[in-house]
Amino acid sequence: FSKARESGKGAGKVSKCGLGLTLRNPDLKPGISIKRVKLGGPADVSGQILAGDRLIAVDQVELTRALSGAEMAKLIVGRKGSVATLRIQQQASGQVLTVVLQRFESNEERLPDAKEKQTNEHIKRGEDNTSKRVHASIGRGRR
Repeated sequence: FSKARESGKGAGKVSKCGLGLTLRNPDLKPGISIKRVKLGGPADVSGQILAGDRLIAVDQVELTRALSGAEMAKLIVGRKGSVATLRIQQQASGQVLTVVLQRFESNEERLPDAKEKQTNEHIKRGEDNTSKRVHASIGRGRR
């Protein structure tokens, strides 16, 4: 759900982007477990979503086992620059957050500024998510 795609033909191509999330298969719990957060993607840059959290809803559509993969993809993937409102249940605290993400390709020029801002916000709040992010990166084979 995190790869940019082109749709349409000719000069009118529309760039499609995801939210930088990989989801697990549905289980019996509410929402869908987040398997991984793509480094540098919209979810990662937000600093509010980690692997293990649960995606409860996208744009007020509840995620249930009844949704097909194609239906979920329609919720996750959208036009470059479009906005999605997610309801996330954090694994660590159980707290439910509303997170608004703008879809973009993770290699866009604005990424370093956004990533730096995210890091600075964590430092200001005294948070250290490094261990969770390192663990997620190791699981993806990056070191």
